[in-house]
Amino acid sequence: MIITFGKIYFYWIYNIMRIQSINTNFSYIVSKKNSPSFGSTDRFYVREDGKEIGNNTWLFREDLPWHELAEFEIGHFKDKEKVNIIQFASSDGSEGYTKIISLLENPKRKNVDKFFPIQAYDIDNYIVHKAQGGEIALSERDFYRLANNSISLSKYFSRIATSYDDYLYDVYRRDILSEKQAVTLPGNFNVSDNLRDKIVFQLGDMFEILPKIKDNSNTILMCRNILGYFADNDAKIEEFVQTAGKVLKRGSLFTIGKIDTTFTNIESLLNKNNFLKMMNNVFLKI
Repeated sequence: MIITFGKIYFYWIYNIMRIQSINTNFSYIVSKKNSPSFGSTDRFYVREDGKEIGNNTWLFREDLPWHELAEFEIGHFKDKEKVNIIQFASSDGSEGYTKIISLLENPKRKNVDKFFPIQAYDIDNYIVHKAQGGEIALSERDFYRLANNSISLSKYFSRIATSYDDYLYDVYRRDILSEKQAVTLPGNFNVSDNLRDKIVFQLGDMFEILPKIKDNSNTILMCRNILGYFADNDAKIEEFVQTAGKVLKRGSLFTIGKIDTTFTNIESLLNKNNFLKMMNNVFLKI
């Protein structure tokens, strides 16, 4: 069998990309200070108070039952004319887009326009600007999670190809796949207008925004995998939860993540402040 240089070179490049992708998405907790780290956007920034924060995340993050939650929300807020989704630590938009897709793809095909646009905040100007640009980096694991949730990649994302990417794609298709097969390589993607017009990315500090929320029992507060970074400051976490308990009225929802439950006693704090656990990482104000 003759193996061409191009084929060997591609195998080397492609496997490096694949290994990096897998390592990135499965590095759940990585830090010299036991701070949590995430998946697709390997970046940390430092707050004014010196706290080091990572803004990595990925599509259909496994610590929420996304589709079941969407069904619950549609039924729970059926009598509300408008539902306000507020997301803190929005990062590159992966979780916001997942939220939108979950609602749009609800099995009963209910109209969900009243849930949009999501108001998404992050304190990192760089990541906010990146999200506002409508581009996102997707890995093989993102492809897998979309497929595992019966979501068509091409329906919501289109690959931004470069001449180098085209070369890799052509080699891969020619040497590995049959002519009838197709492949999508990891890389940068354009986000569809159908997602972009349903979320507003903006700069904002959740500790400053939370007390200003005007709720009418119609709010979904997404504060996922961020309070875990403050595990060394129990008072700050407790103050945040207490404020949420005052601001959110009966019937509104508060969602958190695995990082928060792993590194803090947030579930106990939510219970003390009149939040009832409805499903994994989802709490109802009562």
